Amino acid sequence: MNEGGISRRDLLGAGAAMAAAGAMGSSPLAAASRGREVVPLPSAARVRADYRRMVDFGPRLPGYVEHDRFCDWLEDEFVSTGLELIPCDEYEYDRWRPKRFALEVLDGAAPGAVRVATSFVRSKGTPPDGVVGPLVEDGPGVSAAGAVLVIDKEMTGPLWVGPWPDLQQFADRGAKAVVFAVSKSFDELQGNWSPHTGPYQPIPALVVDRDAGAALRAQAAARPTVRLTLDAPLKKTLVRSVTAVLPGRSEEVVIVDTHTDGQNFVEENGCMALVQLARHFESLPRRRRLDRTLVFAAWPGHMAGTLPQVRGWIAAHLDIVKRAVAAVTIEHLGATEWVETPGKGYRSTGKNEPYVLSTTLGPATKLVKRGVRKHNLQGHVVVAAPGISVGSEFHKMGVPHVGGIAGPTYLLVVSKNGEMDKLDARLAARQTAFYADVIRGLGRAGAEELRGGDPSLGSEPLPTSGGSTLVQCGPAGRFVVDAGNGLRLVLRVYGRVRCDGAVLVTVAAVDGAVSDVTVELRRGKSLHARSASLDANREVRRVLLRPHGHKRFSRGDYELVVRRRGRVLERRGVRLGSG
Repeated sequence: MNEGGISRRDLLGAGAAMAAAGAMGSSPLAAASRGREVVPLPSAARVRADYRRMVDFGPRLPGYVEHDRFCDWLEDEFVSTGLELIPCDEYEYDRWRPKRFALEVLDGAAPGAVRVATSFVRSKGTPPDGVVGPLVEDGPGVSAAGAVLVIDKEMTGPLWVGPWPDLQQFADRGAKAVVFAVSKSFDELQGNWSPHTGPYQPIPALVVDRDAGAALRAQAAARPTVRLTLDAPLKKTLVRSVTAVLPGRSEEVVIVDTHTDGQNFVEENGCMALVQLARHFESLPRRRRLDRTLVFAAWPGHMAGTLPQVRGWIAAHLDIVKRAVAAVTIEHLGATEWVETPGKGYRSTGKNEPYVLSTTLGPATKLVKRGVRKHNLQGHVVVAAPGISVGSEFHKMGVPHVGGIAGPTYLLVVSKNGEMDKLDARLAARQTAFYADVIRGLGRAGAEELRGGDPSLGSEPLPTSGGSTLVQCGPAGRFVVDAGNGLRLVLRVYGRVRCDGAVLVTVAAVDGAVSDVTVELRRGKSLHARSASLDANREVRRVLLRPHGHKRFSRGDYELVVRRRGRVLERRGVRLGSG
């Protein structure tokens, strides 16, 4: 393994083995690809279905099981499409997850529960019974010792922009907790996940809307006793990148990237665009393919506050970055504009959310402007790189870059419907087609020409360390088991331990239903995990093997044992790469 974790041979080595590994893939489009039918760029209906699939996982936040499952799905889609997965970059991470929050006035003129819109991200959790103290409105000269401070927060822009303060200043003054009274409606505030890149905080904090805030400020004059509760435990866990390669004939590379973590349909649907673009470009006949290799990089940490994000991916894959002629970062497609209007409430304006495209000056800018006109992308503004895209680091480190981003008011909202009512699927389809054209243009433009038109390109050195560990990504192995009577089982084993401590195995029956199947992981004579009995059919079943006794799997070699009605059908060596 070289310094970046993938060699020239790795990039160009996809072949029959990878196609076989995807034979039981879940994507119907993969079959079309293997039959050499061109998979079209997504229609509005395809966009809506794919985004709904993503949203159905739930909030995909770092360290959440939902995020891990989404990354599993991404791996399966890339493999089923015919791409080659390279090792994941895995990071240790302290997951923060709010389970319950509440604010209650215990005495005074108006005791009772207060409607709370959301919690302050990564603020410290309280004991189960909460923290109790006098409600005090903050101001010049006010003592915060032992108090629950009400802080008036005037905010005219989107919530994700802030600015949000660090809570250490209030902890230093002795405050037990903080309540931010934000000048926004409850509808806009509810479920908001801000500040999304902030640090872990030393005291708990909640957020209320302007009406609840006004009531609290009025009550605070009498200093009533309040109880603030925030059940938000920290848990050590693991998060990973997913990187897939569509080999070309050239050593040169175009990187297409985004982050995997997000709250709803818009944050982050760039991953869905990566899958849709991979389906299309892989299905093209050889004569229509780009000579340059396409690398689809989906990395974690934008919602984490402590992870290196794209800089970490760059550090882990320096050999790819050094061969890259361009990078394209895709974010926030299909966003409609929603604002709060006096007298009308929080509602749609009927327009799409403004979209900013930052480009390295020169041929990349010309490609982007041409694409905006071709696809009739209204409200799309082109600015000089680096811009504000999460992938702007590529430009700073010398890789010509195109990045696109929108910033709707609901960008970070966690909600039951994933904000799907705010999706413009037709717009997202046009934006995806636009990015396909940009990738084609960058794939054919001269490398020196792409680098020659922007004096700000390469203003920073490449990073030397990203803090990750390379581990097996995707299925570590796929094999067919003879189940007797002309029946066969197909199993895939994933060679990494998930953030919830389990190892994933998928099981499907090829010829007909196979009943009473169990799967075990053994080490020597010791049984480490066993599944419940299951009935297998052609639908792929996910089996999560968990170690006995609430222990964790350790790295190393294990034996996977497949049984039917207690009889051993197969023994297969597997290696777990992380634990």
